[in-house]
Amino acid sequence: MSSKIKQRHILVVLILSLFAAISWMLGQNNYFLMDDYTTIFARGIIENPIQSFSFFPQARYNDRPVGTIFTGILYHIFGMNAQGYHFVFVLIHIFNVYMVWNISKKLFIKFSIPNASITAFIAAAIFGAYPQ
Repeated sequence: MSSKIKQRHILVVLILSLFAAISWMLGQNNYFLMDDYTTIFARGIIENPIQSFSFFPQARYNDRPVGTIFTGILYHIFGMNAQGYHFVFVLIHIFNVYMVWNISKKLFIKFSIPNASITAFIAAAIFGAYPQ
């Protein structure tokens, strides 16, 4: 089996594992929680999300203007359908896990770590399960 086909198999297994691990997130019983409401309503992003951007902090806690703008754009697309938000965030998480796998594989190859693809897979799987 060629190296490209082997890498594709690893990537497909990684993506399927991620969807299996976080599929509960897309269920009908999973709704908005905690600071989701304050991000959507309390910051006034419903009218024009771009106005929420600032270079300097505007709040003492949880001041992330790019996240606020992105959530405002999602509000304009999905309204109060939590599953739409969750699906987009799952796709972003999967993309981030892919980036961790790809970058760590390149780093492991550069530093001559044996079994770089498998080691990178393990690193990406750990990040996928616990991105903190």
